[in-house]
Amino acid sequence: HQLQNRGVQLQLGKAYGKHNVLTTWTYDRAKADHWFNPEDPDIYGVQMVRHERPTLSGYVQDKIFISDKWELTPSLRYVRYGAADVTYVDMDTDEYTSVHIGSAHALTPSLNTQYAFDDKTSAYFGWSHVYRPIKVEDHWDPYDNVFSRLEDEKGDVWTLGMRRELSPKTTAAVNYDYTRMSNAVVSYPVWNEDYQEYDAVGVNARELKKSFNVSVQHQFNKHLTLNANYSHAFDEYSAKNGLKFKSGLTVNEGNINSVINKLRPANVYIADLAYENRRLYTSLAATWYTGSNTTAYTSSRALILDLNVNYAVTDDMTVYASVTNLTNQAYQTLYTRYMGKNAWPQPGRAVIFGVKYKF
Repeated sequence: HQLQNRGVQLQLGKAYGKHNVLTTWTYDRAKADHWFNPEDPDIYGVQMVRHERPTLSGYVQDKIFISDKWELTPSLRYVRYGAADVTYVDMDTDEYTSVHIGSAHALTPSLNTQYAFDDKTSAYFGWSHVYRPIKVEDHWDPYDNVFSRLEDEKGDVWTLGMRRELSPKTTAAVNYDYTRMSNAVVSYPVWNEDYQEYDAVGVNARELKKSFNVSVQHQFNKHLTLNANYSHAFDEYSAKNGLKFKSGLTVNEGNINSVINKLRPANVYIADLAYENRRLYTSLAATWYTGSNTTAYTSSRALILDLNVNYAVTDDMTVYASVTNLTNQAYQTLYTRYMGKNAWPQPGRAVIFGVKYKF
């Protein structure tokens, strides 16, 4: 793979009265070249794929301080993806075949708000309309003429959360996210009338994604603090546009719902215990993954410990040490059917010593 991107970005901000206005505009021109192993039987004779595309994106938002308790932030985002030609080079004849992807643009709004009921309780709500154009990797087979059939991804995301100070030493927060994609892009076995069988292709589908997060912070005393966090997510795809999804697929047969929900840790728990006393700061962080499917992972759960120590020798100089994966736990958080089980192991124990000095 060879990736290249060149661009420029401009950002302007202005505060006046109850308004904080911010706008950012970015222009990028990206190019990607992908070479393939000619001995791979799944490449269909393709030696190289080249994809170039310019992008212009920008947004304008206004954070409005309606009162000392209420903030309202409407925003508007514009994006334009220029036309692109995806070029395939045949490894036997060196002939070039180009597939044209037309330009696409969209104007997407969002609205976020935050309200403080009192000094101890606050809540927030957010909504965003999302848009993503078709990308080259969305297409299953470059010779299947699916470029004209797939539609750009569109959907909406809602988030709702609340923060509450339970006591002078304890604070809790909860967050819920709901995503509804009316036009998600997935690879899925669908019924092929020509071959009278199910064939895996890139299709548009409906997607519902729900995620939940809860966190607690507790200060035992002026030196010792605990931060704890739990998160869980669930996805579900369904067919649209008259397509028929094959039911009862297992993980190895490409069921996107099984892949999404079973081939990643179902639950992630994080706890960070920090101790601070004058010039010394140290923390022990624990991450516990549970609910991993053993079809893809060597274990259904894994506990990872990280230790950090910082000591300020002087006001200008700090020495530090860090040990990641303290117990040298073997674990994975990613899986690909092509590479197989345990193909993406996470790093083992690593120790770092350093000195930071301010001039």
